[in-house]
Amino acid sequence: MSQRLTFILQDGPSGSISGGNLSDVNAHVALVQHWRRGQPASPLPKRPQTVHERIKDKKHIFKRGLANESDGIVPNPVILAGNSDPFSSTTINVTPWVNHLLIFTRDFILPANHGYEAALSGGKLYLHRYWRDNVQGLDDGTADGYAYLARSAAILSRIKPQRETNLLALEYIGKATSKLRESMLVTGDSTTHAWEVYALFAAEIAAHSFEAAAVHGHMLARLLQPEGQTITFEPRLLIGALIQDVTRACMSLSRPCLDLHRWEMDYLPAHLSDEMAPERKVSPSALPFYDELPENISDSLATLIIAVREWHHALGQSMLNQKLVTIKVFTIVAMKATSLIGNLLNHYLDSMELYMLLQSPEILAEACLGLAATYWVRRAVHDRLDMGSKLEEVGSSAFDMSYVFAIKLRELDEELETLDKDGNAIKLEDRLFWLFVGTKAERNIELRPDCGDYQQYHGVRFLQLADSLGLREWDDIVAVIRKYLYLDNMARKTKKWFLANAGQIPADAT
Repeated sequence: MSQRLTFILQDGPSGSISGGNLSDVNAHVALVQHWRRGQPASPLPKRPQTVHERIKDKKHIFKRGLANESDGIVPNPVILAGNSDPFSSTTINVTPWVNHLLIFTRDFILPANHGYEAALSGGKLYLHRYWRDNVQGLDDGTADGYAYLARSAAILSRIKPQRETNLLALEYIGKATSKLRESMLVTGDSTTHAWEVYALFAAEIAAHSFEAAAVHGHMLARLLQPEGQTITFEPRLLIGALIQDVTRACMSLSRPCLDLHRWEMDYLPAHLSDEMAPERKVSPSALPFYDELPENISDSLATLIIAVREWHHALGQSMLNQKLVTIKVFTIVAMKATSLIGNLLNHYLDSMELYMLLQSPEILAEACLGLAATYWVRRAVHDRLDMGSKLEEVGSSAFDMSYVFAIKLRELDEELETLDKDGNAIKLEDRLFWLFVGTKAERNIELRPDCGDYQQYHGVRFLQLADSLGLREWDDIVAVIRKYLYLDNMARKTKKWFLANAGQIPADAT
């Protein structure tokens, strides 16, 4: 028997139900009770599930939903729930696919991107605000509402490539662009425009539309950094804009749209410890500061490496003492790390521009170091010290730059070998470092389903160079690359690969 609902509209002044309505109610109750008697008895209540059991159930539901996608069936949401808009009250129509995107955003994207913040005092408010942005966008029907959906669809299409999600991402990016154009024609609050441009910017990056993203990135930079003045914006918008801009720059190996020097002057302290209470600045760190630097390294690169080590030290302090971290400190630390990535990328691009003029192997080697340092720090920031991001755990490589980095570094290394045939211009320890980082990238490429016919390059040359330098034990290698950038947690995969392959150097690895 299908369930029936009876609605009683009593519009008289009396609070009692009229005789005719009362008869309808009694008849309905009797009919339902008669039907229930014919149904099997309800099972006894089960014991509450453990956290482990609930996680297993969610993973099973998610995998079953993805399997249904291949059959053209709309997948079940991760957490079973009704339509997010059962009464069709929103401006943007909540179709079954849109409902699925909302739940994917709530249960995967937001916890993955903001899980650490949520664990801090007051951090759950941040998480709720990001969720509110997504839901409120449905009501308003503005550019950011469509853009948030487009971003979720683009990320989901990276996890499970499918025509429907790809088309949905493109459709909503188009609608967001149209809505943004309409909004910009209306004189309004610059903050509102900044959020709309940011949302579209993030969606285009997730869809790997980097040229279009660059256009909106420069538009966002003009809104956030107007010439001759500093405007106060919500910290969530600032950190989001910076992370998205540097992400686009890294994945396309191009310059950030934001002025990073001005950004640091406006929003960051000279030292991260300046934001800590005086009595806590001397707290022990799980990642102690390391002083030694390579010989003959350029002053500009040395300054950036020291800044990265200071960031490590501050991060290590928070690892040992969570009380040191507030939402404000977390935002500043995240901004500093992201700014460092952008500055290292700019150092690489500056070196490449100079190399195009002078064709010097020393300058090209400097470019290799800058590019390797960029990838290394990005891997540390984006993927939790190389332990893997939450999105990566479900198969997403939406924001991984491993492939583009490994290919570009190979091009530079091969060109450098051609320029410096005698091997006198390149410092071998420098090359060992960038081949070490290249080997790290290749370990991540192996995990990607779309790596295609990528041929190993950096790993075999890393083994060969280490052997020629007499570095046959891992500790010997660490003693060299520690002078650049190194953390034990960041080297686990590479160390495991090295120990398994040391002594097995291919003869053609030249």
